[in-house]
Amino acid sequence: MVQLPQILLNPGDVCLVPDPGYPDYWSGVALAKAEMSFLPLKEDNRFLPDYEAISEEDRRRAKLIFLNYPNNPTSATAPLSFYQETVEFAQRNGIVVASDFAYGAIGFDGERPVSFLQAEGAKDVGIEFYTLSKTYNMAGWRVGFALGNAEIISMINLLQDYIYVSLFGGIQSAAAAALTSPQDCVDELVARYESRRNAFYDTLEHIGGRRVPRRAPSLAGCLCRPAILQPPLPICCCVRPR
Repeated sequence: MVQLPQILLNPGDVCLVPDPGYPDYWSGVALAKAEMSFLPLKEDNRFLPDYEAISEEDRRRAKLIFLNYPNNPTSATAPLSFYQETVEFAQRNGIVVASDFAYGAIGFDGERPVSFLQAEGAKDVGIEFYTLSKTYNMAGWRVGFALGNAEIISMINLLQDYIYVSLFGGIQSAAAAALTSPQDCVDELVARYESRRNAFYDTLEHIGGRRVPRRAPSLAGCLCRPAILQPPLPICCCVRPR
């Protein structure tokens, strides 16, 4: 995700980034000496960007857009209809779509997150990248991959050939084993996260006396309504393995 702006943006170009969003998107834009235009993720629009609200100037100058669903930190998910709208928006404006699908394996209540690449025409306008950090608890191992538009993938490979060396072989073998082995560990991980989500929301409802929307499927919880707890109460959560 840090390499994409360096590949696709020139100084003065604009990158559309979600607000709130992952700060590492900003790092690549800074390295490319490009500019950012923030896309507000508002609850009244299901924490999805409103493409109609983007100015004509930003549409003209934008060359790249970052998306992240399931979303960190709002926990929102994106339906296929949104991704189809995204493809059409990108086609009209000549913008490359970069979909951050880091939490793509984690869905609750029997639902699975939708991939950007499921949308018709997605590979014509962008790529999706994935990390093993969340699904297999390999955070810090720096293992991931990208799928989608062949030309963009080849440009990423070219840049990496010049500025990076390969991962340690043991890490590569571990990543291959994680991807090709039975996925029971992933099912167990999702079930554990879902039980924690349910316990968290059940406690909020008990304290506040009213139901809290669960936004399935989602990984994280985002308290966007401070009025849930009246009067405000201090909450301390401590999870310590025995």
